[in-house]
Amino acid sequence: LERKLTDFERKVLGLVTSESVDKTTLGIAASLPNVYLNKIVADEWADRERELGATSEFVGREGTRSTFVAKVEFDKFIPKTESYLVTASVDNKHILKFFLPPTQSRPTVGQKYTIAGYVKPHAVNKHTGFKETMINRVKFDRS
Repeated sequence: LERKLTDFERKVLGLVTSESVDKTTLGIAASLPNVYLNKIVADEWADRERELGATSEFVGREGTRSTFVAKVEFDKFIPKTESYLVTASVDNKHILKFFLPPTQSRPTVGQKYTIAGYVKPHAVNKHTGFKETMINRVKFDRS
């Protein structure tokens, strides 16, 4: 299945196929190195998420407050919810996720933390098919 090109992708395609660059396309050209670096990070995370997904089981007991020692693997701002989705790994194999508002300090990617939160009902991620544990009312301290 092929997806439709985004407006940005159409503009990039127009830029690379044109014989000249004007002031309206110069901004697109200037953004390409950052777009490329973001794509590399996204691809690396997708590989790591698949690796974790192959071993991930649910952690914590649903409906209770639980504490985990976990390494923060990735975080991403989600414009729709105006929050950050933080993904961590427990025992280097189980996926733990939670949202944080932009006003709250975020844990550093790559660092281990003691993370406490209320375990939401366990569910398989509908996009990836991986078992992951979602928590809310999160508190974390550096381990």
